[in-house]
Amino acid sequence: MTSSPTRGVMTADVIVIGGGIIGLFTALGAVEAGASVVVMDRNSLGRGTTGTTFAWVNATAKLDDEAYHRMNARGVKAWHRFGDQYGADAVGLFGAGSVHWAAKGSDGDRQAAAALESQIQSLNEFSYPVEGVARDGLAALEPDIDFGERATGFLATNDRWVETRTAIRFLAKRLEDEGVRIFEDCEVTAFGREGDRLTHVKTRTGTYTADHFLLAVGEKTPAVAALATGNADIGKNFPIAHLPGLVVETPSGGAILRHVVYPADGTGFHMRPTFQGGLNLGADDVDAMVGFGASEERISRGRDQLLDRAKRYLPALDVDGMRADTKCRIGIRPMPADGKSIVGRLPGLVNAHILVTHSGVTLAPELGPRLAREILNGAADALLGPFRLSRFSARFSARFSGF
Repeated sequence: MTSSPTRGVMTADVIVIGGGIIGLFTALGAVEAGASVVVMDRNSLGRGTTGTTFAWVNATAKLDDEAYHRMNARGVKAWHRFGDQYGADAVGLFGAGSVHWAAKGSDGDRQAAAALESQIQSLNEFSYPVEGVARDGLAALEPDIDFGERATGFLATNDRWVETRTAIRFLAKRLEDEGVRIFEDCEVTAFGREGDRLTHVKTRTGTYTADHFLLAVGEKTPAVAALATGNADIGKNFPIAHLPGLVVETPSGGAILRHVVYPADGTGFHMRPTFQGGLNLGADDVDAMVGFGASEERISRGRDQLLDRAKRYLPALDVDGMRADTKCRIGIRPMPADGKSIVGRLPGLVNAHILVTHSGVTLAPELGPRLAREILNGAADALLGPFRLSRFSARFSARFSGF
């Protein structure tokens, strides 16, 4: 699927460093704009955060900031267009919306139901398509779920999920058909600079020159940005955090889901179907408990908690029978300090750019091509304005130069 690196010098209009879903969509935007493109990744394509994510395509859960919500909504629409153009199954796009619900019972349940109503109101104000659903309607959407007797909820009709392995394979094939050279196991070791421009990137297998360089390296952004700029302070103080994410994948069989489902239980528990006929499970509180580099005991405990919660909602699920064949994967999710994307030029360099964000699967087909066009056209995209690194300039002005 990918080219073998060869020693020597290779030249391109754009070098994309990072072969996750953001890097590949940015490369696709650049080549469709007429650029020659090289993609390189330190490992294999999609092995980083892309390969460990829950991959829920949505703007339903992004309501704190209107610009960020609307960019995510554009990402959802971009996925629909991509699926319509090439075939949803072919690009790895699946699902029929996301189902959210709460019970009306105890005080805690009433609070959850009120929060759900507030979420519906906000989504309506943003014109994001949702449909209120009563108890019987919820049961019709997901017959295997035990919703209880007092459930009320909504369906976010545009939401989808992505089988990222399929998406990465499709994007790589599409890029190679367009003449893009893709190099795996191609770790960057140094950059060349002349004044305020990058001139080339060195790897263990060769040197690559380009007019423009894009860093789409997720949680490695601080380290690679410091290497590119020659400014160690950028790496030490770059405004992103790293959040752990445990996704548990069950084998096929048992209960069947049709949607992404998100009960308002206060834990952030969520689940969805997989391409293989199983389930993907996750929860915010379990992520915090497991953490990074966790022991096998913590991972097993997190897995068991998620399976037990799934059993609560899916009584037919044979948790004990599938436990041994359940897979666990822990991802490192880059989270900008204010929760929104960071897109645009690196400080002090006129031809080096970054794209790092939470919700990368949702945003990739919109942010990636949009940034590629901006890079090649040389004209600032107004919709990217709220997401520049410079918004942190006041907070970090004592630590960074070149904002």
